[in-house]
Amino acid sequence: MNVEGQEAPQPTGASDIWKAGLFRFFLVMRIERFLFLKANRLTTF
Repeated sequence: MNVEGQEAPQPTGASDIWKAGLFRFFLVMRIERFLFLKANRLTTF
């Protein structure tokens, strides 16, 4: 009768994919911000 307990455990594969996607998202955000600041610096000078 414990339905919540059965749905709680998540497959490690799905968790790894989710973590990889989140890591890639943050990495892209950092790279875009770095390139954006670099472009702004080049245009100001």
